[in-house]
Amino acid sequence: MLYQIRLLDRGEFIDRTCKLLAKHNIMIPIGWCLYAHHCTVFYGSEMDIPDGVQSFIMDWNGKTIDIKITGIGVSDTCIAFRVEACTVDARNNRVREFKRPFSANRVPHITLFVQKGRHPVESNNIARWIPMDGGLCKGIVEKAH
Repeated sequence: MLYQIRLLDRGEFIDRTCKLLAKHNIMIPIGWCLYAHHCTVFYGSEMDIPDGVQSFIMDWNGKTIDIKITGIGVSDTCIAFRVEACTVDARNNRVREFKRPFSANRVPHITLFVQKGRHPVESNNIARWIPMDGGLCKGIVEKAH
């Protein structure tokens, strides 16, 4: 079972991704595959969902949420953005990050590119993350089909 935050405007997200990678002098190797469509909230048996993540899913399933890009990670096999789920107060544009976990992943992220023949799950093994302010994007919390 996969619960995810699916990006709502993938075209805008990919445009932003290209600009941020260029700004940080990160080149996409030829032949790597584009993913850039979701942040995993939980993957596995429903009985194994951690309590804090289960609470997040129950409160936000089917709802739109903001995602803050906080870093970029690069390995030999993949490139990903580190992210935080948050809400933005429309009255004053103040960003509020969640105090509880929203993802069962050690480092919540959106896999961007993966080397041909490799798998997006390998982005869970990225060890080096470069802090960055990549702005906000919107996604919807949902169970993937």
